[in-house]
Amino acid sequence: MKENWRRVSIKMTGSVSENNDGTFSSNMDKRYVSISCNHCDQPACVEVCPMGVIVKSKDTGHVLVDNENCISCGKCKGACPWDAPQFYDENYRTYALSDPARPKMTKCTGCLDRIKEGLRPACVAACWNRALDAGLIDELKSKYPSATSTVSGFNRASTSPNIIFKAKS
Repeated sequence: MKENWRRVSIKMTGSVSENNDGTFSSNMDKRYVSISCNHCDQPACVEVCPMGVIVKSKDTGHVLVDNENCISCGKCKGACPWDAPQFYDENYRTYALSDPARPKMTKCTGCLDRIKEGLRPACVAACWNRALDAGLIDELKSKYPSATSTVSGFNRASTSPNIIFKAKS
């Protein structure tokens, strides 16, 4: 797969200073933030899609795309504050509309197919640090009562993303 559905960014804070004896002191803090499609309550991608091929499931809350009818206009990618819509070729707009090789938009599905089989999403199952979890947002908030809805470097935007962050213990 050429798409990058889950992106991990690193946020560094703090400083390094030189001591009088020539040694260095550091109060640096490194935080990793893993972001994918947040299956927002008010997904910007749904609003801007001229073909109406991106929908938010009323049953599961997942934001899904009908790739077959995507025209690769890129409006969804431009509207999403999380960079969730992906095209395997960044020059996707240069392909002719009639070109069967024109890249279609793809995005994280929340592994809805796996969930329907009683499995966890692939990213959650593969995370050896157990830093990821998935489920209905109300259930996750109940499971992690000390979790917050924002962290440094994460802007909540106006899409009401369904994501929470648990402090590193």
